[in-house]
Amino acid sequence: MKRLIVPFLVLSTLLFLGSSTYAQRGRPSGTPGASGNRGASGTHGNSASAGGAHGSSNAMASTDPGSVLEHNSNLATKLEGLTGTTSVTDLKTDASAFKNFGQFVAAAHVAKNLNINGGFAALMCDMTTKTAVGASTCTNTAKMSLGKAIQTLDPHADAKSESKKAMNQANQDIKDSSGS
Repeated sequence: MKRLIVPFLVLSTLLFLGSSTYAQRGRPSGTPGASGNRGASGTHGNSASAGGAHGSSNAMASTDPGSVLEHNSNLATKLEGLTGTTSVTDLKTDASAFKNFGQFVAAAHVAKNLNINGGFAALMCDMTTKTAVGASTCTNTAKMSLGKAIQTLDPHADAKSESKKAMNQANQDIKDSSGS
């Protein structure tokens, strides 16, 4: 009986450690369907070129709007219309003021959807404390969330639903542009 306890404990320990590794890392590289490239060096970064279903979410989180705009001329054209800018260079400059590209696209949609007084430049000023290209100087000193900026610029708007609507529109724009 004692002879069976030691092998049983060893086998149990191995199974426990193996299953926790499997749960943390997905499938081991030898199993069918494994991607093989997991971890920090995989496709989980902010690269817009990751492809597949992750392309739009990576573009939304991208902190390098220039590369996203250069590779998506349809999206750049649409954003020029939403923000009132006249060139991709101006778009890149304005977009770089935001925390990420998704926030920039959502702000452009909110400004257009609500016809905000001062337009995109006013929203950008409130959210980033930076002046949009071609706009008068931004005097705001405290950054605001998209919702707070909406409340400030249009007190009658439902900031929560407008933020959500704009994020959905931004996601759709980026998804549509990555397919072309």
